[in-house]
Amino acid sequence: FVREELLADEDKIVARVAATQGVQVQYEEYEAMPHCFAMLIPHLATSDRCLQSWGDFCRRAVEAPATLQTTGTFVRVKTGREEPRDVTAMTALSVEQARGFMREAKERRIKGYEGEGKTLPKPAL
Repeated sequence: FVREELLADEDKIVARVAATQGVQVQYEEYEAMPHCFAMLIPHLATSDRCLQSWGDFCRRAVEAPATLQTTGTFVRVKTGREEPRDVTAMTALSVEQARGFMREAKERRIKGYEGEGKTLPKPAL
């Protein structure tokens, strides 16, 4: 059972909305990788690829912004194989649906659904 990055849905929504509004988006998703994996597991080839891509994008955004174009890429964990993704069609979730999910999660936390008291004040040490 492979899980996705915890922020994958919101990242896809933001990327889609930006791309449909004319923003040049470079979206990359790495299969089965945790949040900030490139810094947590630096010895992986995909970590090198990710950091190199970040740097390349930043450099092009400053030095040659006219060359930027919207791209989407999914990188396989075992092979490093890159698969193109349509940034404007990566998720069917709307902003309104995402907000609804966030409201539901907030209510569950307030009600103590998980029994963790996440809305209780934290004692100062």
